[in-house]
Amino acid sequence: MKRFVLFLLFICVCVCVQAYAEQDYFFRDFKSIDLPKKLHLDKKLSQTIQPCTQLNASKHYTATGVREPDACTKSFKKSAMVSYDLALGYLVSQNKPYGL
Repeated sequence: MKRFVLFLLFICVCVCVQAYAEQDYFFRDFKSIDLPKKLHLDKKLSQTIQPCTQLNASKHYTATGVREPDACTKSFKKSAMVSYDLALGYLVSQNKPYGL
C-alpha cells in the first residue's frame, strides 16, 4: 500500500511538472506550431524507405559476438519511425505540405 501511494505521488509530481513546463520533458511536443522542424521532416522526406524481403526480428550473433538484429530489421525499424513521423506531420498539418 505504501509503495502504491508513493507511486501515485510520483505520477502526480510528473504530471504537474509537465503541465507547467515551457517545454515537453516526458513526451514529444505534438502541440508545437513548428512541428515539421521538430520532427526534421525535411530530412525524412528525402530518405528512401528500403523494404525487407523477409523480416527476421530475432537477434543474431555478429562476428564480434554481439547480439543485435540484422541490417534489414534495423532499416525496417528506422523506416517505420520515419513513416510514423511523416503521418503525424500529415495529421497535425491537416494535409498542408508540412510547412517545408
